[in-house]
Amino acid sequence: MKRSIFILLLICTLFVGSSLAFIFYSYFMVYDIKNLPMDVIVSDHYGLNLDTDALHFGRVKTPGGADRAIIISNTYEHPLKILISARGEMRDWVFINESRFILNPDEIRNVTFSLNVPENIAQGNHTGTVKIIFERVLI
Repeated sequence: MKRSIFILLLICTLFVGSSLAFIFYSYFMVYDIKNLPMDVIVSDHYGLNLDTDALHFGRVKTPGGADRAIIISNTYEHPLKILISARGEMRDWVFINESRFILNPDEIRNVTFSLNVPENIAQGNHTGTVKIIFERVLI
């Protein structure tokens, strides 16, 4: 009987501890998460899309590539850790020149995304997402 109470107490303690760690991380460590749509049109000719509502690579031949850049700024009064990753169908096609870095207050950083469309990809629209996480830096 005492052993089952001990195991139940241990399980409850682990559950409460992991819940508190999750809440601390979600509400204290992460300041913001931005999801930026990205797309490319694989075609038989090249074309530009200069709209700024997403990370548009325009029209690209296969195999082929294109580059786009975004500006990330820190408007907070303390440093932030920036984590950038590509998601979705295009995740393996995109190289990010800086995917993890510290951004000091009032600092801006240019981040370049290089797209390399593999051979034998079907023509048409292809999409993905760039996830940008802004985290507090603990000293």
